[in-house]
Amino acid sequence: MSDTYLIPQDTKEAGDVIVSTGKAIESCKNASLLLHKYVPRENIDSTQKNAEWLKNFCSKFELKIDNDYGRLVNAQKKRWDMRHNSKTIYFELNTTSRLLVGSGDKNAIEIGLTLQHITGLPYIPGSALKGLARSTALIQLAQRFAITMVKDSMEAFELLLVCPASESKERAQLAEKLKESDKTLLAKIDGDADAAMFQNVFGNQKQAGACVFYDAALISLPYSKIAHGNQSNQKARTLFEVDVLTPHFPDYYRNPQKRAPSDDQSPVPVTFLTVAAGVRFGFSVGMAGYCREENTAATQAAAWLKEGLTVYGIGGKTSSGYGVFSETKAQ
Repeated sequence: MSDTYLIPQDTKEAGDVIVSTGKAIESCKNASLLLHKYVPRENIDSTQKNAEWLKNFCSKFELKIDNDYGRLVNAQKKRWDMRHNSKTIYFELNTTSRLLVGSGDKNAIEIGLTLQHITGLPYIPGSALKGLARSTALIQLAQRFAITMVKDSMEAFELLLVCPASESKERAQLAEKLKESDKTLLAKIDGDADAAMFQNVFGNQKQAGACVFYDAALISLPYSKIAHGNQSNQKARTLFEVDVLTPHFPDYYRNPQKRAPSDDQSPVPVTFLTVAAGVRFGFSVGMAGYCREENTAATQAAAWLKEGLTVYGIGGKTSSGYGVFSETKAQ
């Protein structure tokens, strides 16, 4: 029985013979296109078939230095190198665990993955990197000023850090929420270089941030050695790996107002894709157009970002160790 693909009618008619036999889909090498447009209807209705399809999906993307995918990554690395300039901070990090960025994106298999539309390669959006750098900086400063790590205190502290100096009344009110003398806390913040840099890097309601966080690009693939020699003699791995999430209380998650968590509910495994460990990404932080002459802020922003990536991780399931990076290259 052939698979059923949910594609627009005009698209089907344009290539009816190829699409209906599945040849075009079988030969497709773009992971984004396969994941977002070519998931068979049968997989959507069957957890077991979806798991099998995802395993076959992973096998399409072998990491060989001399195949199409290896050449594609090498070409992207060359383009990334060509972007380098003296006003932008660049660094490379290697994933030490699986990476799951964009799990909340909507697609046919429920759990998404952020991929480039044109190349199909994984990437990390600059907006996610900026959020991680901001959170890392906020934690650092909160520890320095002995701010309690609870939601209300951290929110008030963040507002205080970005509040313009001219808003003295608002700053005093925020300091008061933190259970400290406003004069003591405000004096500490006003005299701290990193606190001033926080506002400079990330901006506030009256001033845009000075830094630009660019999308992180995949620039190197991991290979597993099976014998001595060069990479052409190494065993191929796959860029993507299948993982399973098993909610134990599906009825509760579907309708928490009517069903409580209980042991009589059958676990329903959810299979999803991740980026394999050992992949190397290139990161870059630059200055916004209005302040390109000085890159001190970019240097500090890049330091915050690097610490966030290596200590806290990025993307989904970081509490389980996902999304953590290291400066050690894959062997």
